[in-house]
Amino acid sequence: MARLSGGKLVNGTYQGRKGPGWKQKLLILLGAVAAVAAIVLVVVGVRVLQRTAPRNILVHKDTKLTWTVTLTETNEALNNMIQQYDDELVVSGVNSTKRLLIQFEGDELDLSAFPAAEVIADEDNYLIVQFQTEEDAQQCLAAVEEMDGVVWREYG
Repeated sequence: MARLSGGKLVNGTYQGRKGPGWKQKLLILLGAVAAVAAIVLVVVGVRVLQRTAPRNILVHKDTKLTWTVTLTETNEALNNMIQQYDDELVVSGVNSTKRLLIQFEGDELDLSAFPAAEVIADEDNYLIVQFQTEEDAQQCLAAVEEMDGVVWREYG
């Protein structure tokens, strides 16, 4: 039988030598692992709170507001909007979508004066605003162009 150095065989089980100070080394190692785990939890927690913290988007009392967090949720909500509001004339390009796309900076955007049918908002301050009429969409577009904090807007 091969002899293993630094330990002894007790009841058929090899018992390695732990050496002096092994308890302190183990406690230091466990403390370091706990510290790293705590830091990871804090970073993940802050990122989750940042991503899910709703912005203050004010919409008309009759407007449906949909919050999305992931790109998949945004795409799903947009596909539902397209199915609901885009008829053959919109698809063929004869009529506009009556849809306004907005990106803004800051934590607040007030669209409460505009009777949109639906607004999709995401955590990156992008909005998709669907109107029932061309006039309402154009009126909102003119107002949005004058608003502070609006970085980008497009009407289609």
